Amino acid sequence: MTRVPHRLTAPALALGLLLAPIPIAGQQPTAPPLALPAWENEHPFADVPHPRDVFGFEPGADYRLATHDRMLAYFRALDEASDRVKVEEIGTSVLGRTLIVAYISSAENIARLEEIRSTSEALARGRIGEAEARARAA
Repeated sequence: MTRVPHRLTAPALALGLLLAPIPIAGQQPTAPPLALPAWENEHPFADVPHPRDVFGFEPGADYRLATHDRMLAYFRALDEASDRVKVEEIGTSVLGRTLIVAYISSAENIARLEEIRSTSEALARGRIGEAEARARAA
């Protein structure tokens, strides 16, 4: 271990004390401490299930992974609990498991999902005129 000579530690300590902030009597902190939000029952997402309620463990827990069936159950529970989620089955995997797509957006967008999909498809294919493309994009 390297020893620091005493003649170097005294000036370093003095410099540290000079640069340390000095509180002024009666001075309030410039910013209040951050408060965590209160998740009360009247919160709009109070009925949305937490993944741990469906998986049976906290996501990210050591040595625990959610199965395909539990993930499907979670997305279906979200779909039932919220008007901001829509789940559709889109087929099966090569292992015969159900494949889904989950749309997560505002309630207004979920209500007009087919219109948004149609516009996206028309714009992606490029088979519409420029004026219609601009009108749909707006």
